[in-house]
Amino acid sequence: MPVAEVVVTETNGLGGLFDPQSEGALTDPERALIGVLLSSDAQADTAIPDTISAEGLWETLAVCCKVGAKVEKVRTVLKMLVGRALVVMENRPELYQKRGFRTLDSFISSAEVNGLPALSGMARAGLYDAKAFATKWPALPIGEMAAIGIGKMRAISRIRKGSDSDAQTWLDKAKTETLEKLEEQIYKSKNGIPEGDLTRDVLTLEMSGAEKREIQEFLSNPKFQAYCKSALPGIMLTQCIAEATTEWIVEIEDQEEG
Repeated sequence: MPVAEVVVTETNGLGGLFDPQSEGALTDPERALIGVLLSSDAQADTAIPDTISAEGLWETLAVCCKVGAKVEKVRTVLKMLVGRALVVMENRPELYQKRGFRTLDSFISSAEVNGLPALSGMARAGLYDAKAFATKWPALPIGEMAAIGIGKMRAISRIRKGSDSDAQTWLDKAKTETLEKLEEQIYKSKNGIPEGDLTRDVLTLEMSGAEKREIQEFLSNPKFQAYCKSALPGIMLTQCIAEATTEWIVEIEDQEEG
């Protein structure tokens, strides 16, 4: 089979950063700088010393942000492609069986070095998310899915799939709304709550002081808030439940199978 020529553009991967003809490509000084910053023996305090000039500090920050944003976009696209590969692999059991796994779930869940989490660098919940997206939205372009983002794709996938008559409506909402607003609209849709009639509520749980502190520390962690794209406890806990549900179902099914 002939090998297709790949034209590197700004939109199809990291290559666009290093192609001088691409819009948004790194300049020669930026390429040299990122090469030094990412060298295997680089240390943060020597790569960016306290004595660095103001101009040098800004240039360093700018190139790290430029490359980092592109890496994150490509990383999300690759996650979606891993999900699609898993969908296809469901009908190719020989691929994981010859690597010592009886089922696709065991390959996805294994903590061994040849298990998919170790091979991909993705957590099991993330792998199941990616597989679910590929299953429910097979015709949605990967780049579009990545632009919407993991959190919002997970949210709309709870109530819709690509073949639904109003799927495009929900995709459009996901592209424009914040995760908090999207979750609110999903809640209204699932529960038949009229527009403007959604009110906040309080849930009281009995627990130990240590458990309470652990939950409070979790909810106030800026990294977790950034991951959930929300600092609202309800949104954060709902996402936790969604991810834990996938994990627990797999674990329960593994135990039931013996």
